Amino acid sequence: MINKARQVTVGLRDALNSLNKDGKEIIRFELNEIINRPVEDVFNFVAEGDNAPSWDTKILEIKKLSDGITRKGTKYWMMRTFPQGRAENTFEIIEYEPNKTVSIKVTSGPNPYIYHYGFESVGAGCATDRGTLLSLTAEVEVKGFFNAFRTVLWVEKSLNKVRELLEEGS
Repeated sequence: MINKARQVTVGLRDALNSLNKDGKEIIRFELNEIINRPVEDVFNFVAEGDNAPSWDTKILEIKKLSDGITRKGTKYWMMRTFPQGRAENTFEIIEYEPNKTVSIKVTSGPNPYIYHYGFESVGAGCATDRGTLLSLTAEVEVKGFFNAFRTVLWVEKSLNKVRELLEEGS
């Protein structure tokens, strides 16, 4: 079993150490969540941008800008909320390998970031344990200690919400 609390602490320490003198820097951290659902279910839910407002409390609205199925190159517009107000961003799926990985990159607007989501089957070979390790490696531009800390906690809360929503539906 993964010790999430330890990983978050180590990730936050590493993230905070990357802040430069003016307090604005790209922080990098990794979070993991075990979800008791098959990889296919977790991947399909997370990779579909239209689902994001159900698990990411910062996203108020989202619109797919590209036609067709979700894949590498698909673009979205989103309205997010922050303590200092609302912000519009567009993002693009920069990596997409079904049931393995999906990565998104904010391409316009404030608070740029890149999220790399990984999906790995856990409990293989066990008839009762078909779970998924959802991992997120994040690169986020922040300003200051409290914003870095708040970002890591908010992203962890979002991954917890993914787990809750998917496990409720099983």
